[in-house]
Amino acid sequence: MKARKATQAGLVMPLMLLLLSASCILAGCGQPAQYKAAEEDKTAPAAVIPTPVETPPKHSKNAERAKPDDPVVAEKTAPPEEISVSQVNLVEDWLAWYQFREGYRQSGRSDERMEAAFEEKAKQLHTTKPGLEITDSLELLAFDWTMEDAGPGAGKDATFRASWLFYKNGDIPVEPNHEFFVILRGRPDPSHLHYLSAKVTGGRDYFDLYAPPVHPDTEWKKGEYYLVTATKQGFACVPYRMEIILKEAYRKDDGKLENVRDYGKRQYLGWYADLGEDGE
Repeated sequence: MKARKATQAGLVMPLMLLLLSASCILAGCGQPAQYKAAEEDKTAPAAVIPTPVETPPKHSKNAERAKPDDPVVAEKTAPPEEISVSQVNLVEDWLAWYQFREGYRQSGRSDERMEAAFEEKAKQLHTTKPGLEITDSLELLAFDWTMEDAGPGAGKDATFRASWLFYKNGDIPVEPNHEFFVILRGRPDPSHLHYLSAKVTGGRDYFDLYAPPVHPDTEWKKGEYYLVTATKQGFACVPYRMEIILKEAYRKDDGKLENVRDYGKRQYLGWYADLGEDGE
């Protein structure tokens, strides 16, 4: 008799679990509302970036974007007055180091331990993340290409920001009244060229993005770091093979620029693509 009761109990429990699972599936329990809505909306077209015939190697910011639980990401959101030595020690790239240091300096704080931490971290980065030599007196430590606004037309008229971090370690002679330009040249794969407007390329197979003129001979101090940025609209969201060019030029009486010379070495930066959050 006891054995029979045990058998009946053993059959009842799986049956109850089966009925509970079936009712949960029919009701859609455990499934967030946004997922159900996404499954029901089959009409929304997906943005498609065509693949080149021969896909070039791409540096994708989205692919390298750190996960939210990365401790460095959490520290980057800290207000300047709360940045600590331990947070500086977590930094692993030049742009993050520069942003931390500028935030600290602008906060008006004065802390010898923080100054020492920034200096020590810079020494480490010069070893682990060496820059590209433009000349004996100027290094490019970091470059960033970021979409700021996808714009209308599924990113066909996007706004991008280019950022360069330089380190000046010697004298940079520039003629009086001459200007110094940082230029980003981006060349898409031939199969993507038709996505770029002639307004952006001037009918060429690449674009040139000029940063505002700088004066590294008089405004930049030896042994310091300088961030140069440029923002422009009208770029297609496709991968570009990036190159940095520095030029010395002067303005003629009519206001047009007259090129004097390329300054230092042209350096290829690789393929970059930021397709925005939807491109992940």
